[in-house]
Amino acid sequence: MRGIPLRFPTLIALALIETGVLQAQPSALPPTFEPETIQMQPGETARLPRLTVIPLPPRQGVPPDYLRQDVPVVNLSDQVATVVSDGQVFRITLPAGFTVRADVTAIRYESDGTYTALGQGTACRSEPGSSHVAVCNMQGGVTRPVSVQFTATRTSQNTEAVTLSLGCNNVSLTWPNNTSSATVAAAVRPSGTLTAIWRFDAARGRFVGFAPLFPREGDLSEVSRLDAVFLCMSGPGTLMRPAL
Repeated sequence: MRGIPLRFPTLIALALIETGVLQAQPSALPPTFEPETIQMQPGETARLPRLTVIPLPPRQGVPPDYLRQDVPVVNLSDQVATVVSDGQVFRITLPAGFTVRADVTAIRYESDGTYTALGQGTACRSEPGSSHVAVCNMQGGVTRPVSVQFTATRTSQNTEAVTLSLGCNNVSLTWPNNTSSATVAAAVRPSGTLTAIWRFDAARGRFVGFAPLFPREGDLSEVSRLDAVFLCMSGPGTLMRPAL
C-alpha cells in the first residue's frame, strides 16, 4: 500500500470487508489521486492502482478512507496497448482494427475467513461503437480483483501499405483521433526499423516527437486522423495504415 494514507479505523473496516461483513460502496476519488497511464508492449505485465473506499461510519467533515492495491495487468496480445486506471476502472485501448477481449480474475472472501477463486468474470465490457476499447470495473465489494488480462483479434478492416525509405518519410496518418503514437510505431514493418515519429506543432512553433525505444520520454503521445508526420527509418520498411 502506498500513496493513499490510511487512518487507524481503516484496519478494522478492512478486516470486516475481507470477511464479507461489510461491502465497499462507490465514492468520489480522493483529490490527491492522479489517473495513471501506461503503454504495454506485447507480452508485458504491468501494475496499475485500484482504489477501494473503506466504509467507515460517516462523520461530518471527515473524508473517506481508501485502500490502494496495485493489480497486475497482462497483455496477452501481439499489439501495443494503452491502459489507463482512474482508481475505479481500467480502460484498455488497442489499435483500431482489433477487437479486445479483457477479463478480470477475482477472489471472494467468505465469512469463515477463507476465499473462493471466481475465475474470469464479466467485469469488462467493450466500449459502445469501439470494439478495440474495453472498460473493466475494478470495484469489487466483498470480491477483490487480483489480475486483469487481455487478448486481441483482428477485425475485418482494409489496410494499405506505404513504402518507407531510409531516412525521414513524410506520411499522412489515417488512424482515428487520439490514437497513441505507439500504435503507429507498431504498424511499421519490419519491427525495430522505425527510430522516431516527428510532427510539427504550429502552436508551439517546433517539432514534437516519439521514439519507440524511449516511449515515455517524448512529447508526441497521440496523433490524429490525417496528421502529417515524418517517420524516420534506420532502413527500408513499410507502414501498414488503415485504408480510407
